[in-house]
Amino acid sequence: MARWHVGWIAQDIVDAFAKAGENASEWALVVYNESSSINTPLLTSPEYTLQNKLKETSEWRVILDECNAMELLYQRRQLKRLSELL
Repeated sequence: MARWHVGWIAQDIVDAFAKAGENASEWALVVYNESSSINTPLLTSPEYTLQNKLKETSEWRVILDECNAMELLYQRRQLKRLSELL
């Protein structure tokens, strides 16, 4: 069953930082993972062999606690600016 997810998209973060001349991975907001293909036996018995077959992948991943901290700091800064206007 498919589920709905909310939150940030890593590639959007990477693109936004690049547009501003920054590297999002230097801010610890995202990491880039690469894995090579794996085809090794996990379990072998007389009846069957269970194989670990993972395809080669690469992906950006969001570091949620870092993104949450940056969002919190941004919100605090905005709140301070608004409070100063009152």
